[in-house]
Amino acid sequence: MRKLVFILALIIVSTSVFASLTLDRTTYGVSRSFDGIFAVNETAYLDSVIEGSVRNCGSYDEEIILYDWLTSSGLYSGSMYEYDKFGEGSSILEENFNSGEEAIYAFYVNRQLSDFSFDMAGTASGIRIDMGVDEEFDWQYFGNFTNWGTEIYSDRYDGNTNYNGQDTENPHTGNVCSRLNVSFEELQSELDIQVNAVAKKTSDAAGYLQAGITGMSKQCNFEGITTSWTEINCSMTLDLANEESPKEIEVCLTTPTNLFLVPHDVSNEHYFMSFNLAEYGNAINVNDLEVDLLKTEMNNYYSSNCGSDFCAVPFKIYVGNGGTFNFSPDLVYQGGGGTTKIYNVTQVVLDYDLTGKDLDLSYFTNLKTPDSINDNCTLNLKFLGDTYTSEFSVTDAPIAKFQIGSRYNAKNIPLEFDGSASEGEVVSWVWDFGDNVTGIGEKVQHTYTKEGNYTVELTVSNSNGVEDSISKLIYLVSLEKVLEQEIPKKIRELNSSILFFNSLQYELNDFFSDMGFDSLVSSSYDSLVELENNFTATKNANLSIGIRDSKYKDFFNKFNEILESTPKSLNRDNSTHYRNYRPNDLSEIFSFSKSAILNSEGLDKFTRRIYDFNQNVNSDYYYYLINVNYFSGSEDYVYVVKTINSLEGEELIESIEDYSDILLFNEDCAIENLSKVIYCSGVSGDYNLKYAALADSIQFTSAFVVPASVYDELEDEVIYKFDCESGSCDYFYCGDRIAFSDDLLGINECDETNSNYCPEDCGRNVPWVWYTVLGIILLLGVLWINFYRGPGNFFDLSNKLSFKLFRKKLFLVERDKNVLMSYTMKALREGFNEGEIRKALVRKGWSQKQLDHVFSENKKLYK
Repeated sequence: MRKLVFILALIIVSTSVFASLTLDRTTYGVSRSFDGIFAVNETAYLDSVIEGSVRNCGSYDEEIILYDWLTSSGLYSGSMYEYDKFGEGSSILEENFNSGEEAIYAFYVNRQLSDFSFDMAGTASGIRIDMGVDEEFDWQYFGNFTNWGTEIYSDRYDGNTNYNGQDTENPHTGNVCSRLNVSFEELQSELDIQVNAVAKKTSDAAGYLQAGITGMSKQCNFEGITTSWTEINCSMTLDLANEESPKEIEVCLTTPTNLFLVPHDVSNEHYFMSFNLAEYGNAINVNDLEVDLLKTEMNNYYSSNCGSDFCAVPFKIYVGNGGTFNFSPDLVYQGGGGTTKIYNVTQVVLDYDLTGKDLDLSYFTNLKTPDSINDNCTLNLKFLGDTYTSEFSVTDAPIAKFQIGSRYNAKNIPLEFDGSASEGEVVSWVWDFGDNVTGIGEKVQHTYTKEGNYTVELTVSNSNGVEDSISKLIYLVSLEKVLEQEIPKKIRELNSSILFFNSLQYELNDFFSDMGFDSLVSSSYDSLVELENNFTATKNANLSIGIRDSKYKDFFNKFNEILESTPKSLNRDNSTHYRNYRPNDLSEIFSFSKSAILNSEGLDKFTRRIYDFNQNVNSDYYYYLINVNYFSGSEDYVYVVKTINSLEGEELIESIEDYSDILLFNEDCAIENLSKVIYCSGVSGDYNLKYAALADSIQFTSAFVVPASVYDELEDEVIYKFDCESGSCDYFYCGDRIAFSDDLLGINECDETNSNYCPEDCGRNVPWVWYTVLGIILLLGVLWINFYRGPGNFFDLSNKLSFKLFRKKLFLVERDKNVLMSYTMKALREGFNEGEIRKALVRKGWSQKQLDHVFSENKKLYK
């Protein structure tokens, strides 16, 4: 009746609601919330519906109840209803509930309430209570764990040693996973599950087999596995908050060693796993009743909705599994008195004066911009019979993303925040670290000085001012707590990564191997396990605080060093393929070191010969853009694989002008930094050139084959030779920039009276022999630096050439090996692991074979 009277009054007073719709900006990103204000200077019922719609660019409609908008925006915190008790009330509520049924009752209390408790009994379970009826349940009971029931194994398992005659396989070499459905009560927030499996060891060596849930940090270890088929089980807790039943999950078996076998059939379907769900009893006892929050919520409701007298405080009871339910409260008042009765209630919708209240559009959360770019869109809001309109457009918008090594961090230690993973056009990164400190930039550092929980928020924007934000909760704790939490967590994550890497295929697997990540991951795993053991020993040792803290800092630094260099996953972002790419004109035959000894005439013939030859060379060029996600940070690589068909003795020249920091994976090729080319000699058959470079986009780089015959064809015409002792001093040319002079031959290009006078070659009249002598001295100096100095720059050329020229020797001279052994031993003593050292030296130009030899020799010395 009250609502009807109110509506009639509105019709009489005015035929239109005074309101306005204002957007903060007219350009938005795709599928984004609106920024702006909806102002209504009227009084409306809290259950009034506001209809929102988008027109002219993909029409759709959404609704929001005024009460939901007000409470989510913080403008109103009370109830939607006013509650009145009726009837005599009862000291004990005795009801029979159906499954999923809910009902509202009330206590009749005043401000003098000092204590509150209750007793419950019955067969119903999955019980939740919402005090104040704010749609947030304040107390719940799911029963006590009773047992697992009978352990269940796959019906394919009959206990035979040959497992029904089926094959077996190692879980470490493939994805040994099963997808299973778990049914549970919707109210269940956590569920204990038991994983049953069958496995056996290949030997008595130490190792463990682990079950884990994909996408969750949930693992458990199986115990007691022998070299015969063994029935095993382990248990873990499944998070079910905000999940719907049934939930499909994937459970995988992992192990860091090639030690365990599990059964599978010939089609690779695995029959090794089943579930038992925890069974719960319905009996309720006093130890289950934690009601402090109920009392707090009762007082909160009274303070917000009641005066100084008695007031009906509503509460909602929800029953998940039907049955009988007996509820007996005990309310204690200051000075005695009061009531402990439970009443039935009536509820009346309240009204709310919106005058002076601005409704923020961002809290109309289900109203979004369209999911495609549009220039002419209209936002409509319909409320109490009137419609309000505003125009906007949709453009590309950024997506905020950032990385931080861990959610658990230590105070007084700088933390790295990396927003480079944000997508789309981003011109601004603004950070809020949650401790009243902000920062600006794509990558920033921040140090927290106090322990506690902090919400870090990153807001990015593009050139149009379109913004996007993301926040993460981090925990600042003691350094001991960080190590205690994070080391075992990273070991588990690395186990999952090992399984992922073993399932890589094609170019990702080749890249993983070429980069040396396989040995690096293995080495990092061993280092983390060793670090965990050292930390545990230190924590349990009787050490002074200063010594312990110093060791903790060393552990923490070592921990971060491992994470920075260890890959966690690989992802191919993009790829490009060129088949039989051939030069289109002579300008694509670029100059390199061997062409520098030719004069202009010879260079023209040389270029033409190579151009003609490459018109018939077959090739496949593959470019892959691969993201390497490390445990701390990430890198983008361009991985290039070129297959070129050529004949024996030819040379392959690859341009690398668009890339830097090249990692070359061919031992018989070298990088000539001066000419910015990769040079491979003695190419034969189908040749694969492979290299990688740090880059965030793919750049095409050309390559061509130089036939061996071209040098013979041009030798007598344009190839310079100054070897007078063999009688070949007649190879000199005017215009070659070399002032040739020889008294025995009577040739002097810088003598105006000489018939061979050549002013172009005599800019400073410096005899050619001086140039030759200086060139030889310079060449010897470069060779000396390259072959005997290190480790800065002598690896790039010398050791690659040494392996080519002396194929039976890994090193050109013994000194190279000794220097490398000394360097690796020093690095190991300084705490670097083998994988880190390998990665650095491969980038310097050392081959994996040379590194294998040196590390093998080092291990022999320390046995």
